[in-house]
Amino acid sequence: MKTLRKNTGKRKRQFDRPDEFISITQRVLDYAKEHTKQVYAALAAVGFVLMLTVVISLLMHYSERNVLAMQDKALKYYDINSPVPGGQAMTPIERYKKASELFGDIINKHGGSPVAGAARYYKANADMETGDTAAAIEGYREVIEGAGKDLALKSVASSRLAAAYTAKGETDKAVSVYLGVIKSENDYLKDEAHFHLARIYENIGKKDAAVKDYEAITKEFPDSPWAKEAGMKVAELTGKPMPNQAVAAPGSQQVQVVPAGQASAAQPPAAPAAKK
Repeated sequence: MKTLRKNTGKRKRQFDRPDEFISITQRVLDYAKEHTKQVYAALAAVGFVLMLTVVISLLMHYSERNVLAMQDKALKYYDINSPVPGGQAMTPIERYKKASELFGDIINKHGGSPVAGAARYYKANADMETGDTAAAIEGYREVIEGAGKDLALKSVASSRLAAAYTAKGETDKAVSVYLGVIKSENDYLKDEAHFHLARIYENIGKKDAAVKDYEAITKEFPDSPWAKEAGMKVAELTGKPMPNQAVAAPGSQQVQVVPAGQASAAQPPAAPAAKK
């Protein structure tokens, strides 16, 4: 059965003679002989680009290994519960100061690296522990500005920023930051923000506002590590017993509940893993 084919008047060019390909190769060689300088220049340019690509690749690989080594060293000083690097005796404050210095080197030398965001966060924590609240506030603000879509890192840094403002006595700014965390799209640390905000309100005599934030934890985040203490605070401030709360026997001692998520005074919270 014949297949109909539309005749376009054009025919795909074929090599009609076995030696035609050789003749094309010869033409290229002839062109190269006639334009030697141009050909050499083109080859040199191609070679330079290839060499530059290899060099950049090697430098990036070396830089990545270098910044990871710097981070590892800084974290060893930062983790005051681990042995001191080198075995030299250092106080926790001295270790935090050394860690801040090393994290600062990472920021200065590798500011564009993905590691730099975590370095800024840890440096701010270290500055906070050494009493340099102003540096800590600046650091946390830089982390928040550079966090982008990393909502977990932004929430953690915001919570620490509010704590820094509280330590500095700038209560209004702390309240503003905690409210920002609560109103954000991310649920991460909202329960903690409610708790610290309630404590601020309680400390400045705004009992009704404090109760409102404590109750928000028990209602919106019943499984939160802060929920039990929040319920106890509501009972304490309102005089009403907690729901399903057993009546304590006379003379029994009340146990203070510390939420599992509360930051230890000896070790600030770690930064969330960076998103790739």
